Amino acid sequence: MRRSGEYTTPDSAPWNLGAWGIPLNVIAVAWVAFITVLFSIPPNELAGWSMVLLAVFMGLYWTPVARRRFRGPQPSSEVELRRIEAGLG
Repeated sequence: MRRSGEYTTPDSAPWNLGAWGIPLNVIAVAWVAFITVLFSIPPNELAGWSMVLLAVFMGLYWTPVARRRFRGPQPSSEVELRRIEAGLG
């Protein structure tokens, strides 16, 4: 759910990146993807191809099977969230 919560506008947020927010997010995600691939594939050619085949298999499995079964986190009611917060404090 977008635009809900304590910091929903740049005026109410403690700070923001303004126009630089989206480009920096794209660069950060691309860097994490690049460095993950770089450091997860060892210099062994067999291990590299094994990682590629595993990624292909996982993608093929996700598309028809897992995507339909995984529903993600379910939103809680406001009353339930207040009860949880009261128990933490």
